[in-house]
Amino acid sequence: MAQVVVDRREARSGVPERLRALGVEVVKAPLPVGDYVPSPRLRRAFLRPLYVIDGKRVYGLRQVHPNCARAGLAILPVTYGIPTVFTEDAEDTAAFLLLVARREQWGQEVREEELAQVPGIGRVLARRIREAMAGAPGREE
Repeated sequence: MAQVVVDRREARSGVPERLRALGVEVVKAPLPVGDYVPSPRLRRAFLRPLYVIDGKRVYGLRQVHPNCARAGLAILPVTYGIPTVFTEDAEDTAAFLLLVARREQWGQEVREEELAQVPGIGRVLARRIREAMAGAPGREE
């Protein structure tokens, strides 16, 4: 069973309930940074952060110009190297976190067929990505 650590403040988001419905062991704990930790290894050092934006509406939630919001979103991957993923809703976020948890906890590798399903990637680019990742530092094949 996959395990996801959830910050106590996320209880009302709907994501923890959806994770449980997917068969995930949900562990509530105070997290100093972030809302979810899909791997005990990640919790120890936050070595591989991932920023998940839940919901379709990104702009207009606060009194800031859309370009300021875009700049803030650009800083994460460009300046800090933190991948950013957009999900549709709490159900999509839970499903995404489950996949991340499984890969982190069970060592599942991303297969070319899965990568090829991502819009804009296709089979050729999926093969190139897998080949590049096979030689990445810290990767075991």
